[in-house]
Amino acid sequence: FGSVKRKKDYVLDTVGTMLGLKGETTISQQERDMVVITAHLADFDMEWVQQVSSKLRSDYKDLIQRGHFHAIHAPEELYPKLEVCPPLCTFKDEAKRVKWRSKQNVDYAFLMYYAAPLADYYLQLEDDLGFRPNWIRSIHGHITGEFGPQYRTKSGSPWRLIDYSELGFIGKMFKGDETTRMAQFLLLFYDQMPCDLLLGPWMEAMNQPKRIHYWKRAGSLFQHVGVFRTLGGFQPLQERKFGKLLFDNPAGAVSWNMSIVPTYEGKFVYFPGGDPRTRNDNCDYSKSPAHKKVKKHQCWFWGMNVRPGDHMTLTFNSDVAMRAVFIEFGHPRHEADLLLHGVVRVAARRADGQCGEFFDLIKVEGDKMVYWEEGVSDPPALPVPAVRCLRIMAKEKQDQYIVIVQMQVRTTK
Repeated sequence: FGSVKRKKDYVLDTVGTMLGLKGETTISQQERDMVVITAHLADFDMEWVQQVSSKLRSDYKDLIQRGHFHAIHAPEELYPKLEVCPPLCTFKDEAKRVKWRSKQNVDYAFLMYYAAPLADYYLQLEDDLGFRPNWIRSIHGHITGEFGPQYRTKSGSPWRLIDYSELGFIGKMFKGDETTRMAQFLLLFYDQMPCDLLLGPWMEAMNQPKRIHYWKRAGSLFQHVGVFRTLGGFQPLQERKFGKLLFDNPAGAVSWNMSIVPTYEGKFVYFPGGDPRTRNDNCDYSKSPAHKKVKKHQCWFWGMNVRPGDHMTLTFNSDVAMRAVFIEFGHPRHEADLLLHGVVRVAARRADGQCGEFFDLIKVEGDKMVYWEEGVSDPPALPVPAVRCLRIMAKEKQDQYIVIVQMQVRTTK
C-alpha cells in the first residue's frame, strides 16, 4: 500500500490491524507467514517520512527482521511532471486533483516494481482499511481453488485481476510476474486517467474482458475506514459488502423547527443502522431538477426562511458514546444551499429524558462537509459524557435555503 501525510496517519495502525496484531481482526500465525507487506511512504515531506518510518521500525521490528515488512520512499526527483493541468485537465477535474491522481499512479507504479519479486501474487491495499477475520486464508483458498493455475477464460487466458473489494483500486490482486506490466501501464497513462479507471483498459489488453468479483459472491474482505482525504476534506466511503458499516447510526429520530420545502424532510438524512444499499425516495420531484431523468431518487432535508436558532435535531433512543459524526450540506444541483453561519451541537440526557444543555462541537461556515472524530479533531473529546441529542443549528438569519444531505454517526472504535 501507499501512504502520504494527512491529518490522521492511519498507516501507524494498519499493518497491525491487517495481521491481527492490533484491533479485532483474527489472523493466525500461519496466515501471517504467507504475506510480505510493502509500504510506500510516498509523501515529499521528508520529516514526515522519517517520523513514520521510525515509528514503524519500532512497532514492527519482528516483522522487519523476518523479511515480512518492507517500506520504501521514492524521492521527488524520480517523478515525471505532475503539473499537467492546465492544459491537460481530463475528466473535468480541477488542477489540484489532476496532480494528486497523477502522482498516485506513479506512487503505485514504484510500489509495484519493488514488490513484484517478493511474492507470487500482489494485492493492492490502502493505508486506511479494516479487515475481515482470516482474510488471508480466504484469498489463499480462492486462488488455489477455483481460480488456481488451471483457470482459463473463455478465450483461453489465465485470470489477470481479481476484485476482493468493491471500491476503487482497493483489494485488486495481480499475479506477481504481471504486476510490473500494470506498473508500466500506470506510468504510461499516469496523467490521463485515475488508477481505478485504468484497470479496465489494462484487463482488455491482457485478454480478461470480464471482472472476477469475489466481493459479489462472498462479500468484501476490506472496509475503508479513512475519512480524512489526502487532498484535504473528507470522504466517508463505506464498503457495503463488508458486512459492517463504518458508520453504524444508532437508533434515533429526527425533528426540526424550521420551515421546509414541502416533503423534503429529515427522514431522508439519517437512517438508523446505516444507509440502505439502495434508495428510491418519495418527495415532490417537481421542486428540483435533480430528479429529472433519474430512475431512483434520493431526497434530502431542505430548509428555508432560516432564522437564528432554527435547527434540525437527531435524538437517539438511548445515550450514545459517539466516536465520530459526518454531515454533508448542499447538493450538486443546489450547491449554494449551505448553512452559512451555524454550529453542530451535542447534549446529554436530562433527568426527564429530554435533551439537556447543548454544547458546541463543530463550527459551520458555508462548509459542504463537516466531520468530528474523537482524539483527532478539535475538540479531541466530547463536551458531554454521552450524547443523547445531536443538533445542527443556524446562528444567523439567511435567505438562502439549506440542504442537508446526510448525517452519519459512528459509535465503534
